[in-house]
Amino acid sequence: MAAVQFQRRLIILGSVAGALAIAFVLGLVFSPLNVQKRMAETPLLPGFKSDTVGRISIAGSEGTVELEKRDKNWSVLIGGQPYPASGDRLTSFFDQLASIKKNRIVSANPQTWKSFEVDKEAKLRLKLLDPAGKTLVDLIVGKTQEGERGNYVRMEGANEVILINRSLSFYLDSVPSFWSHLKFFPAELRGEDIMRISVRSDLAFSDNTAPRLNWTVVQNQEAGRNWKVIAPAGQQTLALDNKEVDKVANTLAGFEGSEFVTSASSADSGLAAPSAEVLFSTLKNQDYRILIGKRSGENQYYAKLDGGAYLYLCPEWRLKQILKPLVELTQKPAASK
Repeated sequence: MAAVQFQRRLIILGSVAGALAIAFVLGLVFSPLNVQKRMAETPLLPGFKSDTVGRISIAGSEGTVELEKRDKNWSVLIGGQPYPASGDRLTSFFDQLASIKKNRIVSANPQTWKSFEVDKEAKLRLKLLDPAGKTLVDLIVGKTQEGERGNYVRMEGANEVILINRSLSFYLDSVPSFWSHLKFFPAELRGEDIMRISVRSDLAFSDNTAPRLNWTVVQNQEAGRNWKVIAPAGQQTLALDNKEVDKVANTLAGFEGSEFVTSASSADSGLAAPSAEVLFSTLKNQDYRILIGKRSGENQYYAKLDGGAYLYLCPEWRLKQILKPLVELTQKPAASK
């Protein structure tokens, strides 16, 4: 009898020990620290694939900007019309979305939404839709956590306010120019590809520093990428500073505007009779001509590529890098010791 009772006690003790062990393991698994750790390893958008997105809508303090994928190319809609979007910026944007993870759930109470700036009146909102218009993501982006480590966000239709592990604010700019591809020329064009540059200008900069210009320089291939003056007549003996002319060539190769202009008459833009023209030729016998018109505001000018489809505003500081007098491109006398 005593043996039976002892055996029962062992069984009971074993059961209690097993239960305690299970409780201990569960405690470790579901402890707040471990739950938060697993939460931090969870993507905000699990299974996100950028190739399923056909339209992007970003609402912010500057209004709403929309981007649309047509065939394989993205466009930013300005005034309802499509303009080229920056592929590099979109790639970075999608990479950012795919890499963002949840840090923790900070609240599930709708009464706290306003304090995190994720309520119905929130200014910043991101929508991703598929090509058929079906909503894939509808994300309300709130304020940035103190220390700028991440935003508070909430999915439309959900109560949970989530702190994410990094800030989305940079990539949710609602100004169209942020998303626009504003370069005039192909990405593969380099300054070293340019072998001839001609500048004609009657442009007056805002500080009245722009003189009348009319010059042409060309590479002397036999001398190994050395520039020489071929116009105006009588200036061929000027010794050019190759590095200074190379700077002009590099600026031309990467030339870009600051924003697209959706509508402006030839009279308003001044491009019917341009104030300045920059023509350059490449080693592959390609010719490009930039036309520059009137000033818009204090420090921007209308510009376009001759034969191009788009009208741009270009900042004055960028034009000053190419509309230079020949004297600024010549070799400077060595300083006397």
